[in-house]
Amino acid sequence: MPVSSPVIGDPATSHKGSTHTVPVQGEFLSPCSLRNGYRLEWGSVSAFRPPGHLPPVNREMLEFLCTTGVATRVQLSRFYRGDKKKVAMLAKVGVLVEHRLTGEKRTVIFYTPGPAVALLGFPWTPGWWEQLPLIDVLKRLIANQLYLRFREVAPVKVFPTRPLLTGAMLFNGLDYGIAVVRMGEDGRELRWAEAERLIVVAEELEQALAVAPHIRAPARYTFDRLLFKEPLARTFLRARDGILVPEAG
Repeated sequence: MPVSSPVIGDPATSHKGSTHTVPVQGEFLSPCSLRNGYRLEWGSVSAFRPPGHLPPVNREMLEFLCTTGVATRVQLSRFYRGDKKKVAMLAKVGVLVEHRLTGEKRTVIFYTPGPAVALLGFPWTPGWWEQLPLIDVLKRLIANQLYLRFREVAPVKVFPTRPLLTGAMLFNGLDYGIAVVRMGEDGRELRWAEAERLIVVAEELEQALAVAPHIRAPARYTFDRLLFKEPLARTFLRARDGILVPEAG
């Protein structure tokens, strides 16, 4: 699978934007954008009965999901070589709980850990996900996109959310805080985020430029479109003299 292949949901990959030195939003509408007009449809575990035995479960996948809290079917299928049927089967036996983001033009199926993870030694709290606002779900999903793009290159250790941040990861021995900002947010609170280094994920260039003055830690910037459409080597930018410039030449 090429490094630039998308990871999450159903992001209408047939759209073709113009070629730019730093491609950003263009006509691409991220599946992790509030502009999809999503409504959250939470699934239920009321009918769950512990199965006599569980099918084989990828523990790396479970550790990932139990850390991030939510992940799409496509994201979890990456731990099964793209086999989405195996992910759907895990929902049938209670390892996963299925939910939906239903928008004006797309529906994204995503999951939280199910009650059967307790049988595998993972903590589980019933119904915790119903406290998640829509924007938090979307932030976690695009952070997953980032983690899984890095995972294509080398192993990634994912950590839970931190104050003011969406998450964190350890990659090649370096710790990164992950700050996700969505449309309508200026990221002003990120000046107080505690991290040795940051990766900031924004929806558009203008939003990232507005956020950059508030960032105190060394930071790399990327956009939803880059995480879906571009090779990893062309995905990151840095702030320099009030503008964002690509890391790759």
